[in-house]
Amino acid sequence: MAITPRTILTSAAPATVAVVSLYVFTVLGTAAYHAAQSSPSPQVDTPSAQALAGDRSCDIVFDHFGSDQTSWSENAWIHFAACYDHQDRSDMVVEVTREALVHYPRSEVLYNFQGYHLIEQGLYSQAIDTLQRGLHNVQVQRTGTMANNLAWASLWDQRAIPLDEARGLYLRALSLNPSSCETLHTGLFVEYAIAQKAHGLDRFESLKRFADLRQKYNGCLGRLDNGDEKTALEVVGASVLFESVDSNNPSVVSPLTRQSTAKLSEFFRGQTVDVICRDAMPMADMHHHCTETLTTAVRANRADKLAHAERNQHAQRQIQVLNQNGQNVRVIRAQHAVPTSIECGTNR
Repeated sequence: MAITPRTILTSAAPATVAVVSLYVFTVLGTAAYHAAQSSPSPQVDTPSAQALAGDRSCDIVFDHFGSDQTSWSENAWIHFAACYDHQDRSDMVVEVTREALVHYPRSEVLYNFQGYHLIEQGLYSQAIDTLQRGLHNVQVQRTGTMANNLAWASLWDQRAIPLDEARGLYLRALSLNPSSCETLHTGLFVEYAIAQKAHGLDRFESLKRFADLRQKYNGCLGRLDNGDEKTALEVVGASVLFESVDSNNPSVVSPLTRQSTAKLSEFFRGQTVDVICRDAMPMADMHHHCTETLTTAVRANRADKLAHAERNQHAQRQIQVLNQNGQNVRVIRAQHAVPTSIECGTNR
């Protein structure tokens, strides 16, 4: 699944129910959106815009659909679960979807909600059980979200699902969503894990698959600039794998690793590298390499920042000297850079 951003949008619409939109680290992906759109009776099951605005009170959503939950439609349950998701209440999302699946045991959206939030809580064995039941009960899946998330969860608990089965899961997901960055990310981790354990032709095959996935994942790196913390965490995890494959030398890191680490620092101020690596790397044997790599990147970024500040101070001192000598100084700056040139003219 890869740890990626997800956005859950619950809004009223006159003709359609645009209930859920999730980026699959992730879980629901477009599966939730399409499943919600294709559900019957949209107008009946859509809370008013006023009810879904403001603090997104889940009590308001509950009141809208009524206290008799046995009469709720699938869309009603989806709205209710999405409300708690919006509040980052994973525990409540799991509780709501457990009840909802009693009534709608073939709901792809509800399985994805529950699986995702179990993963968010680190309950990987429970997530695996949920997503396996989902794949069994939902005979026609609209996207590969469940397969992808199951493959991702299996990396955290490799005793539950063998790596060759995890490979089959992410390939199944890619067959439905070939351009999914989250699934490409999952595939990178699966193939890396297989290559670490394999020998001979099997290792060669895994590394070849890894290289192919990496080439495709390069098109996903542009999300980093405007991405949230989950996107940054996803790219950091991938960059650590790339460092390991390229050089296996954590004392030297690539521009991608430095860039993604710098982006991640915007969201995880005060967090240790150790904590970040535990979130980014599902394989325990990669934890040490991750901490070494990110520590190097952090130090390199800090050194660059200090050097930049020193160049700025030096330029400012030059300007002050020129001004004291009676010259008219105008500084030309490049964006996000120290002064690139100084134009001087005599005072008149």
